[in-house]
Amino acid sequence: LEIDARSKMGKTATIEEFRFEYKVRLFLDVPDEDSACVHLMYFQATHDVVDARYPCQEQDSITLAALQVQEENGDCPGPGAANPITGRLERYIARKYIEEMGEQKLQEDITQLYQKLTGYSKREARLSYLDYVKAWKIYGSAYFFAEPQSNQAFPPEVVLAINSKGILVVDPDTKDFLAEYTYNNVV
Repeated sequence: LEIDARSKMGKTATIEEFRFEYKVRLFLDVPDEDSACVHLMYFQATHDVVDARYPCQEQDSITLAALQVQEENGDCPGPGAANPITGRLERYIARKYIEEMGEQKLQEDITQLYQKLTGYSKREARLSYLDYVKAWKIYGSAYFFAEPQSNQAFPPEVVLAINSKGILVVDPDTKDFLAEYTYNNVV
């Protein structure tokens, strides 16, 4: 297909590439020994973090980016070798941080942490990444826009983040948690 498209459009034509991404909709605790589940959960977590689906701090994003680089590339190459982050920063960190901090500063910060991860195996990097994001209240949530009917303390529109731990009410603009309800408190 790619050869046919290129021949019709010329050698220098850019061909759009698409990929299917299967996502977990119901998040459960999976055993660390189940490598297929860990792989799927890791793949989705990296996608959701880079896509800014989970609000997180700059330092969290840098730490997670370093773990992702370690998982993909193994130990940091020595001085003089090509840095695997160069030209690929958008693969590891949300665009908003690249715009706020600048590519050079982010690359230096990620590389500094990446060097400290020497010796981590692919599996250890994945499990550490997952442990990090699982600690967030918002991890594993499905999102729904809602209009509060009887609570004047909320803005006119909120996001309900529903996960296995409960329901979070999130401000769609600031991403602040406005309220948190465990299932034993929901009528």
